[in-house]
Amino acid sequence: DNHIDFVIRLSKTRYKNPVNKSWGKSHAYLEKKAQQRKSAIGKVFNLNADKYTFVAVKNTKNDTKEPVLFLISSLNDIKEIASIYKIRWKIETCFRQLKTKGFNLEDLNFKNDNKIILMVAIVVMAYVLSIHQGLETKKQKFKKYRNGQKLLAISIFRLGLSKLKTKVWTFHRFMNLLDNIFSSKCTTNPLLVL
Repeated sequence: DNHIDFVIRLSKTRYKNPVNKSWGKSHAYLEKKAQQRKSAIGKVFNLNADKYTFVAVKNTKNDTKEPVLFLISSLNDIKEIASIYKIRWKIETCFRQLKTKGFNLEDLNFKNDNKIILMVAIVVMAYVLSIHQGLETKKQKFKKYRNGQKLLAISIFRLGLSKLKTKVWTFHRFMNLLDNIFSSKCTTNPLLVL
């Protein structure tokens, strides 16, 4: 209603019938072609008198359970839809690290909105500091996979979080770390003083 564009991931069978009923390639054809291609494939289809773009793209994680990802969008450009979803997935990774794979934010079970906002702000700051510490690490180990892909053996977040834990076990040390980070950044970038 507000004309906000979206990209949403779908289950394999979601909107299969409307996609098949719309003019052009079938759902099965798009799925098969997506497994063989490096780029996304898709088509426009009608749903409740509105037009959407259905996209099938090969899963870059080589997941045998889910070799193809299915997306729906209000946008028209198939390549743009696939690239937007990649960015969105990075946000999901951040949420996973905040909620269950790092800070366990959901375990706090706060009910008061002000407490939730404050805790999220604190955890996001700790997340940013963890990423900062991970990026500062000079020696990073890589793992080579069968498909030839080389990725970090330990994520930048995990590496930074472990460094951060050793540096900030008292409030005084935490304040010193912040002081060191911001004073070094402010001397190299005067705009950060503001």
